[in-house]
Amino acid sequence: MTNPVASGTEPAPTVLTEYPPRRFHWAVRLLLAMVSMFALQLFGVIPMVLVPRADPAAGYSFANLAIVSAIPLSMAFGGVVLTWLLMRFVDRRPLRLSGLSLNRWTVPHLALGIAVVVGLNVLVLWLMKVASLTSPATGMKFEANVWVGIYVSLLMGFGAQGFPEEAIFRGYLMQTLVPRNPWALSWWSAASFGILHLLSNSGQSGIVERIVYLIQPFGFAFLACALVLVTRNLWVAVGIHGGNHIVTGMLQPFVLDIADGPLIWTVMGFAELGLGVAILAWHVRRTGLVTVLDPLYATK
Repeated sequence: MTNPVASGTEPAPTVLTEYPPRRFHWAVRLLLAMVSMFALQLFGVIPMVLVPRADPAAGYSFANLAIVSAIPLSMAFGGVVLTWLLMRFVDRRPLRLSGLSLNRWTVPHLALGIAVVVGLNVLVLWLMKVASLTSPATGMKFEANVWVGIYVSLLMGFGAQGFPEEAIFRGYLMQTLVPRNPWALSWWSAASFGILHLLSNSGQSGIVERIVYLIQPFGFAFLACALVLVTRNLWVAVGIHGGNHIVTGMLQPFVLDIADGPLIWTVMGFAELGLGVAILAWHVRRTGLVTVLDPLYATK
């Protein structure tokens, strides 16, 4: 069965009617996705219990790097497991409909997401620095071995956060909330993801800064949603999320020498949100997209 969703040139997706209805109300499924973020942290605890601690005397040995890699790799695996559990037992659909598949488009979409968010945020941060709106990142120290520092930063940014969190919030959650208006779909996915960052520890001081901090995760999450709807590919969202960590974890403090803080979170968040809104508005106008149907992602 085929239902039209666009008046433009975009082909209408096929609604897969062979699957039974999803279990539970959509609000409950959204809550399950949010709870899964807490379950994801357990996969980070497991290696801390089972894997021996790194030996400081061994320096940057292969064994030490393997130990350091255990936590983000375990969390990446956890993202797949949790997404599969939600797809299999709540939605009663195959894992591939969450967008978790590898093909020739995976790397290009991943690179696209990284390029978009890094390019946007570096420009924003540079303009803020030129306008004397920033302060130096004093006290920041990178690993003595630069390549090891880059490796660990990328592994944490993508393995522990970017990949597993996007698998749940842009992979599972966006497909389980359809059929829905693209704006509402993006809002729910980004807002539920952003609000969880009230519990994050990124240098916030007091409740006001914790609330202000939410602007940035909401902003890049909405940008990820918009690009997912345009490309129909999960990996662009992984690139957006991981690329954001490249900026905040490496480029901002060590290349641009800019300290973190409420103004940075606000400006970067609104820049990402603004770009996401512009992209989604362009896509909706170009295609006439009114309702995103099931499945959200291309299956081939």
